[in-house]
Order: sequence, then structure tokens, then C-alpha cells
Amino acid sequence: MKKILLAFLFILPLLSNAQGEASWWFFGHNGGVDFNSGVPLGNGSGALFTFEGCSTISDECGNLLMYSDGSTVWNRNHVSMPNGTGLSGNSSSAQSAIIIPDLQVSNVYFVVTISAGAGLQYSIVNMNLDAGLGDVVPGRKNIQIQQNTQEKVTASLNANGDRYWIVTFDDPTYTAYQAGGGLIDTNPARVVSSTIPVTSALTDARGYIRLSPDGSKIANTSIGSAGSAFLCDFDNSTGVVSNPVTLSNGSSASNRFYGAEFSPNSQLLYLNANSQDSGNGCGTSNVREVIQFNINGPAGWQSSPVALGNVTGTASGRGALQLGIDGKIYQARTCLPWLGVIRDPNSLGTGANYVDDGVALAAGTTSREGLPPFITSFFEPSFLATDANMGSGGGNNNPETDFCDGTPIQFDSSGSGLCATATVNWDFGDGTTDNTFNPVHTFPAPGDYTVTLTVTSGFYSNTAVDVISIYEIPVANAVNNVFLCDSDMDGTEDRDLSTSETAQVIGAQTNPNFAVTYYLTQNNADNNTGAIALPYTFNVGTTTIYARITNDLNAASRECYETTSFDVIVANGSGATAPADLVVCDDDNDGFFTFDLTSVETEVLNGLPAAQFTITYHTTLTDAQNGTADIPNPASYVNTIANGPETIFVRLEDMNPGGCNSTTDFDISVFDTPTANVVPDSSLCDTGNDNTEDVTLTSFDADVLLAQTNTNYVITYHLTQADADADTGALTSPHSMVGTTTFYVRIDNSSNEPCYDTSSFTITLDAQPVANTVTEYRLCDDVSNNGSEVFDLSTKDIEVLGAQNPADFNVLYFVSQADADAGIAGE
Repeated sequence: MKKILLAFLFILPLLSNAQGEASWWFFGHNGGVDFNSGVPLGNGSGALFTFEGCSTISDECGNLLMYSDGSTVWNRNHVSMPNGTGLSGNSSSAQSAIIIPDLQVSNVYFVVTISAGAGLQYSIVNMNLDAGLGDVVPGRKNIQIQQNTQEKVTASLNANGDRYWIVTFDDPTYTAYQAGGGLIDTNPARVVSSTIPVTSALTDARGYIRLSPDGSKIANTSIGSAGSAFLCDFDNSTGVVSNPVTLSNGSSASNRFYGAEFSPNSQLLYLNANSQDSGNGCGTSNVREVIQFNINGPAGWQSSPVALGNVTGTASGRGALQLGIDGKIYQARTCLPWLGVIRDPNSLGTGANYVDDGVALAAGTTSREGLPPFITSFFEPSFLATDANMGSGGGNNNPETDFCDGTPIQFDSSGSGLCATATVNWDFGDGTTDNTFNPVHTFPAPGDYTVTLTVTSGFYSNTAVDVISIYEIPVANAVNNVFLCDSDMDGTEDRDLSTSETAQVIGAQTNPNFAVTYYLTQNNADNNTGAIALPYTFNVGTTTIYARITNDLNAASRECYETTSFDVIVANGSGATAPADLVVCDDDNDGFFTFDLTSVETEVLNGLPAAQFTITYHTTLTDAQNGTADIPNPASYVNTIANGPETIFVRLEDMNPGGCNSTTDFDISVFDTPTANVVPDSSLCDTGNDNTEDVTLTSFDADVLLAQTNTNYVITYHLTQADADADTGALTSPHSMVGTTTFYVRIDNSSNEPCYDTSSFTITLDAQPVANTVTEYRLCDDVSNNGSEVFDLSTKDIEVLGAQNPADFNVLYFVSQADADAGIAGE
């Protein structure tokens, strides 16, 4: 099964709220500007008379719908709506009102008002009332949003494109509410509060709060305190405000900030900087500047703005800054019939080209501090892209930027929200274009394509750009069914499918972003939910597994995929248990031995019923797995590798129908058996006649070994045969023997100690004789007087022996000490 739909990653804002909504402005003392001709023209038809806050909104074709000072709502005929008075705003609140459409309900608008006393409230206007002129819905006026707040409110489209964020500030906390479906949601669980301690410096309620056209930044000013301005990040998916940056005008004396506005590309921020807080006066002694901050500039950008200069007109007080549908930014010129204009607000430095007397207002009208705010997303057009297979044209509920190769993509310029005379041009970034409102386009191959939509409505042309990514769809190759044995007969068996089956799914594909996961149902595989963990425990029987191979280049979606399925079959049976190795002592030291391989069968079965299985023995694993070339006489098998080790492979096969087989192995080894050669008995003299004497046992090793040279042979000496057999109680050398002692010699093979031999020998401990001193032996020469006489030396034996038993000793006599020591020529 192949899947080519990507679950949505990003919901792009609709273009239905195009810039036509900002075609009419009413502000100040009956001041007005009409942008419908392509240039801003002063218009004096407005009924609005306010010092600061005001708001205006038109339809998508630039036709005026309504405007308000926060207290009254006037219709397009400049008449207050029947229920349009008594709103809770105040004309001296800096941003007393902002009008935004309800994206969930057609022809319905929120009029959000703010004042120091009433806080933040809203009223609902339905344009179907009062014969199409619109009116405030009865019972839906002055609905409380937040009691305590400064005189600041702004709005921006949320990341899903289905509601607006309403953001206000009460130092040091920013609070964001979602508006849509006929209400502004004040449920605490969905209200987003961001407390930024450093912004508590914004103590003056008078000032402006602004969101950038792309919804990523928020600026905040306070006129009452010098140097009070901040820039923060705004997350239009969560409503969270973060990362405050303090803004300053360097050493300039114009360091009291009021109006604030972002460039159309959201990269530059402009502030209205003043030398004094002129209140609601005309500020004739105020020194003002329009300064530019390069948000992505080099280090120190936040304290080194560029003053645009060209402040050449009559001095005036503080003033709002407002982006127009022509891409220029306008400045309120308090008490004057002029608006200042930044003609190239996307340009850095003085190239932004500020003109002080930029737009002349109608005779008899003047600007005051405020200009009507508009939702900044009006100036950030975009489009929708959806899978054409999943819907029936524009308005599909699953907008995306990522698609699978071959997907026909429905592009939606939101034609229902564009003026009937608007034209569009699509450049798909692959060499093709289209001028229909909602074309279907299929890209030729995987890759990233920059799609550009240009919308021309009246005198204004605007462009939306987004990157559409097309991803390769992997192929799910067929997988062989898997057969397993219930190795321990517990009714289950584990299998790690990633070791073999994953490679089969991938096949010859080499894309490193392809990933394989496994599921128990086709539905789970299609929806990428409930993937099984590996290894997985399969029950006895047949389990169908669904493999999903996904292009994970965009891991957040994982929707370019294909699936295949296979069965895992677990049969009743068991696995072979590995037995202990067989180790023997060579009976003739030729390195070979006749083994009884069947002696391991009890261990291989490990409690399994022997009658249910056939056991065969093999010399290779392949033969064991295939059941071929088994050893014909396993009970009398002679090893083929001298001494070894040699590996024997065992195949355990279940004889039941549908049974399975498994393999294991063990080693057989033959070790030399040493010979303990006979050591001759010997005697030692008891040198101290104390019945003990030290003997160096290792001096007998050579007699034990004789011609044996195996370096693995170890010789030990023991006092009993039992100790020698058990290899316990080995004596140290030298050993202090007591009396005549029999020693038992053990010689074994250290590689396999059970291969050993023993012998014994006796050492007799003899008493050491004592030659006692004898008296001088004298004889008289016989009558011959020849100097010679016969002495009977044995007559001295009794004196020599003393108390020693004559039967135990021999007494010999010598004519020299040397002969006596050597024991030669004795008599």
C-alpha cells in the first residue's frame, strides 16, 4: 500500500484578509486618507474627531465598512451605527480601538477597545444588520477581556491561520487572547501570559504595542519615561512573548518613544522619538525624529539606531507610525494637515527615505497623535497548498509545505477573499506558471521549489513566497514469511525483525533517510501509530506484520511511505540447549580419542521429552541447519583435530507435524595425560637427632618428569594419596619432614587438571651417630724393641659408642682426618 499524503506541518495564513482592508484611514480631527487610487489622497468626509486612538476597516476591494474612536462606531456613510455608541474605549487612549474580522464567521467583526478605566473589552459588529450597513449586535457590546491594562492593544494572525491573537500589556506582563468563532476566548486555560520583569520600566500606559507582519516580533513603547522601549520575540503558534531587548536612541535627547512600526519585511523597526512628552498638545517645542533599528544588525544595534532626518516641517508632538497598503510607513503629524512618510521602509539607513510633509490632508482636517492600526498580517500575504487528492479544491483543511513525489497539489489563493477584479500569477519554481486563482500543480521530481504568488488588486500588487518540498516515496519490497520455534515451550517466541526483515523491505534502495517500522494492523501502519518495539514477542501461531518504509528526511511528518505485510509463524517445539564441552584425558597421548557424543543429549533436551525429538550431530553449522551430513556413529566419534578444540554442531528436530528445528554446539578437546615416574626411596641424616629434617621436594621433579617436556605439566607433593588425587594440601618446598615420611607426587596438565598421574616415595630419617672421645691407647714394645706393636682398636668401640647401641652403628678407624671424613681405607 502506498501513501502520498503528508499530514499538515504548517498552516499558512489565508490571503482572504488582503490589503484592501486597509484602503481607508480615518484619524485625528476629521482627518482621512483614501489609498484606492494607488496613492494616498486626503479625504475630509470622516466624522471621527479624536486625539489618539482610532481604527478603520474596509472590505477586500477597498470599500469602507466602518471606523471607530473606541467610543463610537460609524458606518460607511459616516453615520454612527444604531447600537454603535457607548463603547468602552476613549479617544485619548493611545490605541483605543482595533477592528479585526472573525475568520470563523463571515461578515462579523470584533471591535476591541481599551481605556484606563474600563480595561480591555470588545463588541461584535455584524455587517448584515441595518440593511447591510452593519451594527453592534445587541447584548454583544463591551464584553470584558481584561480589567487592568495599559492603553495598548495589537493583533496578529495565529500560526494556524484560523484565529487572531489579541495582545495587550500591563507591566510587566504581556497577555495574549485568541479571537474567532464569535468570541474572544478568556478561558484561563487558553489565555497566554508572559511576564517579562525587565519591561516593568514601561510604567507609562501611553505608548504603542506592535506586532511585526510575520508575527515573530513585538515592540512596546512608553512616552512618559525616557528610554522606555523594548523589542521581544513573539511565538504566533503559542502566544508566548520572550527574549526582551532594551532599545535606546544613544545620546540623542529625543529619547521618549511613542509610535512604533515594523518594515513590511519585518527586518527593521521604526520608532517615533521625541524630546518631550507633549501630552495631547501640539508639541510646538518638541524635537522629534524617526529612528530605524536594524533588528539583525551587528552588535550594539539596539542602542545605535539611524535617525532618518528630513524633519523639516513645522514642529509637532508625538505621533503614531502605521504601515500602509502601498508598503510605505506613515507618521502622524500632531495638529498639522500632514502625514510624514517613510517611502522605502525595507531599506537600511537613510535610504529608507523619510519625508516630513509627505501626504497632504484635506482642507480643514488635521492629524493628531494616532493613526488607525491594522492587523499586521494584512501586509504579509501567503497562500495554501494541500493534497488535491484529499479535497475538492480550495479551502482544504490540511494545508502543508511538504508533499510526496507525484502528489497533485491544490494551490489556493483564497479567491473567495479577494476582490473580484484581482488577478493572480503563480510561479511554481520549476519553470511553469499559472494565472488561475486555485491551480492544481504536480512537481516533476523530489526537491525544494520556491513558489511565488503575485496578487494584483486595484493599484496594488503584492507577493507571497513559500518553499514547497517534494520527497521521494520509498518502495516496500516483499518480505519472506518468518518461521520460529517456541524455544522454551512457553507459548511465545521473540524475534528482532530489524536483523533480517528490514533489509528485505529496503532491498536495493540506498536512500539513507528511508526507515522501517512494524505494526500489527494496516491502519496503524498507514497512520504511523502503535509501532511495535523490537524484539517483539510473538505468540504460537500466525501473526501478520505490516511493515512501513518511510522517507524520514522530514522526520516530523514521516508521511511519504509504502507498506507491505508478511506472516510470522511460531510453531510448537523447542530450541536446543547448549551442553557443556566434552573434555577428556588422552590415554596414549596421541591427541585423539573416541568420544561418545550422545552423552550430551540430556543437556541438549534440558527436560524436553526425548521421544518427541530427533538429535543429530554435524561437523558444520550449515549441515546442522539443513539436516545434512550428520555424523554416522556419534557414540564412537574420533576427533579429527588433534587435541582440539573441535566444534560439534547439534540439530534438534521436532518430530511432530508442523514442528521446527534448532541448533546448538559444543567443543570436544583431548588433553595430554602426564606420567608420574617412580622416585627412588632415600635417606636423610637427622643432623640434630631431633627427629626432623628439611627436604627440598623440588629436587625430585626431574625424577618425576624424566623425558616429559610439556610446559603445561605441574608437579605437586602431598602427604596422602587422597590429597594427591584431590589436588589439595600441596606441600611447600623445602618441607620440614618429621621422621621417616612417604611423599605422594601428583603431576597434572594445567590446561585440564583432571588429566593427572601419581606416584610415591619414602625418605628415611636416620639418627646422626656421635663419636665420643676415647682415652689414649698405649702398649709397651715387646722385647724386640723394634718400635712396632699390634693394637686391637676394636677394644675402643665401647668408648667411641658410649651409650649408643652397638647394633645400630659401625665403628671404623682411620689413620687421617681426611680419610675419616671421606670414609675410605677404614679398619
